[in-house]
Amino acid sequence: MSFYILMIFFYKEESGMSKKILAMMLAVMMLFTSGCSAQLAVDKDGNISVDGVPIEEYADELSDLIGDLNKEDEQSRIEYSYATKEEGIDLLMSNKEYYDGFTQNDLDYKMQKKDAVMDEYLDFAKDQVLDFTEEEKSAIDSIMSEIEDKIRENGYVLPELDPIVFISTTQKEECGSLAYTHGTQIYFNTKRMLSADIGDQAKVIMAHELFHCLTRSNPDFRKDMYRLIGFTVQDDDFVIPPSAKEFFISNPDVEHHNAYATFTIDGEKVDCFTALVTTKHFEKAGDSFFDCATTALIPIDGRDVYYTLEDASDFYDVFGMNTGYVIDPEECMADNFSYALMYGADGEDGKGYKTPEIIEGILNYLTGESEVVQNIDTSVMKPWINSNIMGLVTDDVNADLKDDFYLNINHDYLRDAKLRPGYSSESPIFDASDIVKERCLKILTDKSLTGRDARMPQDFYELYLDWDARNEVGVEPLMPFVEKLSKVKTLKDMTDFLLSDMNFDYGVMLSRVVISVDANDSTKYCVEIVPASLSLGDSAEYVNMTENGKRMKTVREGQYGYMLGRVGFDENETEQLIRDMFDFERKIAEYQMTSLEKSASDAYKKMVNPVAMDDLRKMSPDYPLVRYMEERGYSESKLINLSEPEWLKGLNSLYKDENLNGIKAYILAHTVGNYINETDEEAHRTYQRLANEYMGITDSKSDEEEAYNQTMSMFSDNISRIYIEQYLNEDIREEIRTLCQDTADTYYEMFDEIDWLSEETREEAKNKLKHLTIHAVYPDKWRDDSMFSVTSKEDGGSYFQAILDYEKANREREMTRINGDVDRDIWELNILDTNAFYNPQDNSINIIPGFFCDATYRSDMSIEEKYGALGSVIGHEISHAFDTNGAQFDADGNLRNWWKDEDFEAFLDRADKLIAYYDGIVAFDDGTPYRGQMVQTEAIADMAGFKCMLKMAEKIEDFDYDKFFRANAYLWAETGTVSYMESVVLADSHPLNYLRCNVTAAQYDEFYDTYGIKEGDGMYIAPEDRIAVW
Repeated sequence: MSFYILMIFFYKEESGMSKKILAMMLAVMMLFTSGCSAQLAVDKDGNISVDGVPIEEYADELSDLIGDLNKEDEQSRIEYSYATKEEGIDLLMSNKEYYDGFTQNDLDYKMQKKDAVMDEYLDFAKDQVLDFTEEEKSAIDSIMSEIEDKIRENGYVLPELDPIVFISTTQKEECGSLAYTHGTQIYFNTKRMLSADIGDQAKVIMAHELFHCLTRSNPDFRKDMYRLIGFTVQDDDFVIPPSAKEFFISNPDVEHHNAYATFTIDGEKVDCFTALVTTKHFEKAGDSFFDCATTALIPIDGRDVYYTLEDASDFYDVFGMNTGYVIDPEECMADNFSYALMYGADGEDGKGYKTPEIIEGILNYLTGESEVVQNIDTSVMKPWINSNIMGLVTDDVNADLKDDFYLNINHDYLRDAKLRPGYSSESPIFDASDIVKERCLKILTDKSLTGRDARMPQDFYELYLDWDARNEVGVEPLMPFVEKLSKVKTLKDMTDFLLSDMNFDYGVMLSRVVISVDANDSTKYCVEIVPASLSLGDSAEYVNMTENGKRMKTVREGQYGYMLGRVGFDENETEQLIRDMFDFERKIAEYQMTSLEKSASDAYKKMVNPVAMDDLRKMSPDYPLVRYMEERGYSESKLINLSEPEWLKGLNSLYKDENLNGIKAYILAHTVGNYINETDEEAHRTYQRLANEYMGITDSKSDEEEAYNQTMSMFSDNISRIYIEQYLNEDIREEIRTLCQDTADTYYEMFDEIDWLSEETREEAKNKLKHLTIHAVYPDKWRDDSMFSVTSKEDGGSYFQAILDYEKANREREMTRINGDVDRDIWELNILDTNAFYNPQDNSINIIPGFFCDATYRSDMSIEEKYGALGSVIGHEISHAFDTNGAQFDADGNLRNWWKDEDFEAFLDRADKLIAYYDGIVAFDDGTPYRGQMVQTEAIADMAGFKCMLKMAEKIEDFDYDKFFRANAYLWAETGTVSYMESVVLADSHPLNYLRCNVTAAQYDEFYDTYGIKEGDGMYIAPEDRIAVW
């Protein structure tokens, strides 16, 4: 830059030929360095003009340009120097703390002799230090220059870095390694580093060593990098236990053993730090520890035990698959850093990385993009910041537990959690699904298992993963459907098409006819008619589109557009079809209930409308719903319910010739769009990309996880029966059942204390409790699945046909229920789902093993932890029997008003107070509203379950309330993308998790007493303003 400035100075002072020469040189340099597209000209007198304007008039801009270039140069420059042999020896010997940590194992391997001593080693190490030649320095300067160019060209900003000193050695002092570091001293075998064998890899190696210097110079940088692979850095080093210390090998690049991550070992989650150990002691000259080294996983709880990487089933899920150098998070991240710095996001071969999210995290840090979330204006959030937003919680963002209990208790988790590939949020509860997934994948891949329960899901799982076969089939099975629909020219043609076998097997209708439990008589099944799905989900989005709606529209346009292109429509045709489809959906959305309306306290009653076939004929004389039901057997049902009569009347009014293009576009787009994940790999990857963009993430789930999820959605009963046999027992079921019953019994006491209930309503509530069904862990009776089958790959089966076969069998099973009785011994659920819930139509709570993990339930938890975690969930689910929805169903699961009018009015008044409180919450800075009506039922349940556990706690001597409150806060620990959190607020009936913790705890005196919370504290809510309904 100084040369540039001198040129400008001389340009101003010179004249004649010298000025002309300087002018040409300066013009060329300006074009080269600024990337300017303007026209620079030099006249015969050497005067420079830019787009015809004399350069003198650009003095300020030129000064700014020089300043920017100087700044770029400073940011990319790495300060370093070369040590002489004497200086190198002094520096090497200054690392006393490193040598003091040597074990006998270290000395023997380094000195290649048994019983080596430290003095002998130190003398040996000194002898390995060398001087640099000028040629070597020049070659290293070139390497550093290329690294600096990469930093400057890509706009990277390195964290603060202390000056580096290079020392040349033979590397024999470290068993012949190529390079290592102490502090910001980089030691390397110069001749080998610059050899033809190493070649261009020298830059990558240097960048690797540079990472070590950066982590020593900037501890926060180290923490940020380690977090990318799930490691948490604490202040103090862990103690290496004797069993590992005996085989320990010191690594100069790893100065501290104070970082840990969670690994799955023998099916259990274990927090471990890492250390480098050998599998045997030194025996004879020539033995290299490199040949017998392994990564030790040492539990942080102080036990004298260690595991190896082979013991951890998710070892590479933690460390990633970008490098095999996984002896420590420091070395793993140094490799990843060097790849990111030198090769960027595309990798050395242009094909990217096996674990791209690590590289992306590093590049985001280097470009500053990882700090974008910090631009959120948290000052507008109330009453607490939305600490569920990923990246919002940092070392500097915390709170006293009296002001924000959730943030204080979960701070480190919220700060350190990282997203799993394909997920837009992260929570400890996901550990439950991990445990189940790992076990089920073993079932799906264990060929020693026999029987139909093993064979059928295994065959389906294999078909899903057979991309070669799926790619060969492609979209061909959809082409007859597309060709037949393309021939539709009139409304009569459309009616014939909708009623055809082709549409029944492949397509969609403008309505859905399903089999469900009858609301008025829960012992019977009924046929239910409900609206077909809308592309944007909520009909309200077609009136006032939210940011979430805009993102969903982008996904649908991409999904439909891609698949329409695959089945033969050109770009113009595709765009018109999508416009026609959305136009038609906009019309039909006017008649459909919104999500907010469906969450209202009277929504159930509004959606229970028993009808006869004659009623349907009158409401829908044009749209062929009646013919469809008659031809497909649904009209045989004695019980038929129409969820939204006004919608059906509206749909019938739209079933006109003038809307034919819209109807046709709807059927076509939804049908082919629905198959995007069922055809070939290209289509599936396209949807993954679209879904990731919607969720605000970059990485997708693995194919194996996707195959597992799809298999479980269809064959969960088969897998569950094997799972029960292998992993569950009657003791677990009995403990859960007992906890459920104790919780239900406590509700009797709670009802006795509620002063706003009449005695008549109170007794009805107790009767409902008396008849509560407890579904604990697993059932004794299963759904009939004899009609299902899968043709294996070996027998010529295909994935697409397996999907069609499943749908056909599922319809067959559903049709057997028409006019049938409900068998309540059969649980209509996937017991391995990560969920717990209350079903008002059989008055049951369902506590299933898919929900069990360290955050929810362990048999060795203290009673306080059990109450705060799974106990509060059980209490929550039971309370759904008495929330604004469940309270409308009686003890038998029938929709019946068992409340006295004045009691229900009092109940709704209390619920309205809760709704108003939630309406006042500000969780985002972009205007996304919080809607209390949407979350009222779940918020009421949270508080009732909490109160129930506190009631149970009164009976336990010396109950530790602090443990209880902390366990409950950790239960709800969660972080996720802004896009995900906004979608939860707009579409989910549950409050965001920080509110589930804070709002709930702040209702009860025990919380205030435990932590001394007073007026003025952030967690304080005045007694008269508290909103607990029960």
